[in-house]
Amino acid sequence: PILAAIVITSVFSLFNIEEAKYFYKMDRADFQIFLATLVLTLIFGIVNGIILGIAFSLLSIVRRASRPRYALLGELPGTGTFRDIRRYPNAITHAEIIIMRYDQDLFFGNAERFVKIVLEEIKKKQSVKFVIISCRSFRNLDSTSLGKLIQLIQKCQAQDVQLILTDLTGSVRDLFFRAGIIDLLGKDNLHLRVADALDMILQNSHGDAAISNEYAQQTNPQ
Repeated sequence: PILAAIVITSVFSLFNIEEAKYFYKMDRADFQIFLATLVLTLIFGIVNGIILGIAFSLLSIVRRASRPRYALLGELPGTGTFRDIRRYPNAITHAEIIIMRYDQDLFFGNAERFVKIVLEEIKKKQSVKFVIISCRSFRNLDSTSLGKLIQLIQKCQAQDVQLILTDLTGSVRDLFFRAGIIDLLGKDNLHLRVADALDMILQNSHGDAAISNEYAQQTNPQ
């Protein structure tokens, strides 16, 4: 009994109530991993419980990377700034235009979902003629994601939808040129900013869209 009391006391000292409350408040997924690790430690022992907890954490990271958030954007009146229309219902949108931001780099684990999301949004708004995608989060694309992006361009073209890419970094733009994506997409469908792409579509620019398009074509494929 004395030994059992010592073990129970030691285990309780490992359980941080304040930390559990923090996890519950900030991130329910972390809270679930926290509880799972605690229960598994009690059942299988400290070493095995910690190993299983680490495994759950890694699975959570993979899941989040494969299912990143995305946002449909609208222009905040009088600002030239584009934000998530779910957070800003007064943001200006256009019936024939979809503006999207994908909040994750593309890789083999989420590229298929990226294509699926874009096509689903096009299907929801049957009058869509233009899709502007902010690629600010794209950094290190693998061969699978490049292939999926080519498929997306082809499917958009088959539906007579013009795909426009903005906010590409220089290294990603170089990669797209080497992969033939820019030739397939068309150089006219590159812009530095979402605002420039929208101006081009609405034809209300004073030359800024043309300059943006020219700079967005800059590349160093070597």
